[in-house]
Amino acid sequence: MFCMLMFKRSIILSVALFSAVSNANNLSLEVENDVAALGTLHVQLFQSELGFSQDSKDWQSLTPYQEQHIAINGQNVSVDFNDLPTAWYAVRLYVDENANQKLDLSRAGIPKEAVGFSNNPMLFGGKPKIAKTSFKLSENSKRQIKLMKDKRK
Repeated sequence: MFCMLMFKRSIILSVALFSAVSNANNLSLEVENDVAALGTLHVQLFQSELGFSQDSKDWQSLTPYQEQHIAINGQNVSVDFNDLPTAWYAVRLYVDENANQKLDLSRAGIPKEAVGFSNNPMLFGGKPKIAKTSFKLSENSKRQIKLMKDKRK
């Protein structure tokens, strides 16, 4: 009887461990720095279990799930996020070129520093809707993000 109970517990523990491991996904970002930006790359990963609102552009109301800061010297870089649960994600990044710890914007709200978003949306209409940048992560994934910078002075 004792052996049977221990056997059942070990099976349950094995299934629980397998489930936890199978939900651990890795995300690798390849950041294409065609604009030769220099400074600190701020990479913000946002998570939602149910997906993001289809209309929201309010990035300020979101809290990053994880964030990384990496020195960037005009070249492409790789950024890895490991052991992520299956969920919806969006990535926003910018290069802090003048070390003031924020994204500098013009009076019209146009970024003065290089920016990028997952799914590489066009930025003609300003900040992209969060849902346009979101993706479901349910397995290991590699994604490319292009840094963009307004060429107007």
